[in-house]
Amino acid sequence: MTENTTTTEAETATAETAAPEAPTDLDAARAARRPSSRERARADSAAKQAAASGASAKPAPTAAALAKEAAAKVSAAIGEEPHTATLRTRFEALGVGKRKAAVKAARLALEGGATRAAAWNAAMDEVAPKEAAAPKAPAKPKAEQKFRGVAIPGYVLKWPHGGYDLLATTDKSADRPVWLVRCNAHGTTKPIKAAKEGDVLGTNAGRPAWCAKCKAEA
Repeated sequence: MTENTTTTEAETATAETAAPEAPTDLDAARAARRPSSRERARADSAAKQAAASGASAKPAPTAAALAKEAAAKVSAAIGEEPHTATLRTRFEALGVGKRKAAVKAARLALEGGATRAAAWNAAMDEVAPKEAAAPKAPAKPKAEQKFRGVAIPGYVLKWPHGGYDLLATTDKSADRPVWLVRCNAHGTTKPIKAAKEGDVLGTNAGRPAWCAKCKAEA
């Protein structure tokens, strides 16, 4: 009796050690459970968002692309011709080659930090510099008014002026002109009918017509 009992306990222990533990009903239920429709919808939405994010991601622009974009901005800012009337007139007088050179020079100046106006001024001065103005002829020295205010026998100084004087006779009954206009630089006189006529003939433009020395100096 004792021997049989010992054998049974040993067999039982061996069977328990060799046989794996049988799964429970809860484990089987968990393994067999399928995701709900809400969980599947969430998973699908997450997958779509991930795909969209990957598709919209743009690669970093290359140096060449950045340079091209910067050049396009400069071209748009500087334009194809100067914006002021004066510079535009000079620009339009250039040939095709110099026009292209002026546009290029203006763009380089703008890239260097110049304003649009300064860029075009610098470009035009570089491509088509202004011609130096001819030196002005020295002004003629004014003739010395040697006879200004000098009396003439038989006449009185009636209307003194800078380059000429008007003189009136002291005796209207005398056989001489009533009025004289005199060139104060050379002393030349000319009979006139009235003071108004003398004011016209006594001007710088009028004196060469009757004063030979003024004509020679004109």
